Amino acid sequence: MIAGVVAIGLGARLMVEDPLTRQPAALAALVAGPTLTLAGWIPLAALVHRRMSWHRLAGLLAIVIAAVLGHGMPLIANAAVLTALMLLTAHGDMLVHRRPGPDRAAPDVGGGTAGPAGPAG
Repeated sequence: MIAGVVAIGLGARLMVEDPLTRQPAALAALVAGPTLTLAGWIPLAALVHRRMSWHRLAGLLAIVIAAVLGHGMPLIANAAVLTALMLLTAHGDMLVHRRPGPDRAAPDVGGGTAGPAGPAG
């Protein structure tokens, strides 16, 4: 994941220097950051949460497919597509964490339970 952060910085620098470039190396540098980051998050989530992050895997595959299809497009157009895919992946992450799973009960909001100090007298 650290390599992903470094690659994101390199890809951003290349895009700022020449946003209209169509060089495959620049596209590879731009895509490498999010790809490495997601590739690091997937096994981390599997180890920590003991579940597969399917939305992250789908985001990773979508980024790779978009990079293959975006070959020959200006770097700034690829960056826009990449940004949209990362936002969708983050949105999927938010939806997964918002939905209560079988091992997590829905939070009781104002259901009349006593707080840590006990019932108010």
